Amino acid sequence: MLVLPPTFRTRLYALLLALIAAGVLASFAGASQVTAAAPLDTEEQRALDLINAARAQQGLPELVVSPTLQDAAQWMAADLAQVGALNHTDSLGRDIRARFSAFGYPAPSVIRENIGVGYPDGQAAYQGWVDSPPHYANLLADDVRAAGLAWVSASSSGEYWYWVLTLGSEVDAATLPATLPQPTTNLGGSVPDEGIGVLVAQEPATPESVVTTLNSGGCAALSIWVTLDGVMLGYRRGAPAFVNAGFPPSISAGTPFIAVCA
Repeated sequence: MLVLPPTFRTRLYALLLALIAAGVLASFAGASQVTAAAPLDTEEQRALDLINAARAQQGLPELVVSPTLQDAAQWMAADLAQVGALNHTDSLGRDIRARFSAFGYPAPSVIRENIGVGYPDGQAAYQGWVDSPPHYANLLADDVRAAGLAWVSASSSGEYWYWVLTLGSEVDAATLPATLPQPTTNLGGSVPDEGIGVLVAQEPATPESVVTTLNSGGCAALSIWVTLDGVMLGYRRGAPAFVNAGFPPSISAGTPFIAVCA
């Protein structure tokens, strides 16, 4: 179960209670709605288009966006930004195979991953991987068909962009072209770019749909928190089941929650 340390938990409780006392949460019902976007933003799509153009020149098949690989890429990019270092083993100790499997990508399969930091846009990310022989080999690998691609900033200034490209040989059943919509929900309140924000679910929502919607609003959501019977429970996308144990499968409409954003 994901439970906050006492000091941090006290700060979050204090913030939540202060907002309730001030009547801020009551006003969220009329706040602007936030909805999730397509899985790739403009720069991610640009990088994928450049990769597919290079593959086409070599007579290789186009990579299609896999929802499971996309989730794995988004989570890993946020994880790298939080840790502040490049490593194919994530902060939960998972290697590439374990992480891909955690997001539902099928095994056995061929899998590959490119990571990088400092690229300000999709063109730069693509060129950085082209200029690195091992990464370029992954771009032009003839044993992969599906991909996920994400970038997350580790600072509000956007100086340190972490990029992750996930690749696999299996086109899983849910895989569609890059226009695939992600699960979405409607949230009340302002989505923060970083730090802590208090929002309200405006309709029943799964934790995954909340995290996806936060990501689309500019928050690389590290975790979300709700109170249940006086206990604050957390949910982190991609974490092992025991970490998220106890978190409700659905957040009821009107329920306030705390988002922690990178």
